[in-house]
Amino acid sequence: MLRSDVLGIGALRVPWIGIPIQQARDGDAVGLAATVLGLVAVIAIALSPPIARGAGDPPEPRPEPRESARSQDAETRRSRSRTMAFVAAFTIAAVAAASPARAASFSDRTQTLGSVRAATAEAPSDLTCRNNLDGSVTIGWTYNAETPDNFEILVDGRGSIATLGPDARSVQLRANTPFSFGRTSVVRVRTNLTPTWGATSSDSRSVTTITILWVGVARCG
Repeated sequence: MLRSDVLGIGALRVPWIGIPIQQARDGDAVGLAATVLGLVAVIAIALSPPIARGAGDPPEPRPEPRESARSQDAETRRSRSRTMAFVAAFTIAAVAAASPARAASFSDRTQTLGSVRAATAEAPSDLTCRNNLDGSVTIGWTYNAETPDNFEILVDGRGSIATLGPDARSVQLRANTPFSFGRTSVVRVRTNLTPTWGATSSDSRSVTTITILWVGVARCG
C-alpha cells in the first residue's frame, strides 16, 4: 500500500484537558473543585522560583538593583499575572460552557394583558357646507380611519370652537359675534387620536357671517 492511498484527518490530542468539562456536565461538584484546585496548585508550583532560601540560611546581601534588573523583575511579574489570568479565564469559560441549563422548579403560562399596534393619524376629508333655514350652516366631513378620541372644529386656525365625539361626521355652526358685516372665516376639522397626536384636514370650507348684537345669519361661501 502506498502512502498516497491512505486518507485521514490529523488531530491534536491533549490528555486530561476534557476532565473539568466532563465533570461539569456530570454535575460532579466535588471532583470539579478538586480538579480546579489541583490545576491552580500545579500552575503555582510551576511559576514559583526554582530555589528558595532556607530558614537557617543567612540573609544574602541585597545589592542595589539596577534599572535593567528592576525592569526584568517587573516584566516577569507581569508575565506570571497574565499566565494566571489566562488559566483562570479558560477554566471558568470551560466550566460555564459545559454546565447544563437548570430549569426552575415551577412554571406557568403567560397571559396577554394587552396589545400594541401602530396607528396613523389621518385627517378628515371631503368637507361640505350646507345652509340651514334657521340661519346656521352645517359642516360635514368623511372619515374612515382609526377611531379617534374626538374631532375638533377649527376656525381661522385660532383654536377649537367645538369638540365632538368619535362618531360625529357633521356640526352645526351659528353666528356668534356682536357685530359682523360680511366677515368670512375658514373652517377645518381636526382628528385627535390622543390629546397630543392628530391631523388637521387640508380641505376647508368658508363661512360668512352678518350679525348685529348677536342676531344674524351664517352662510356658506
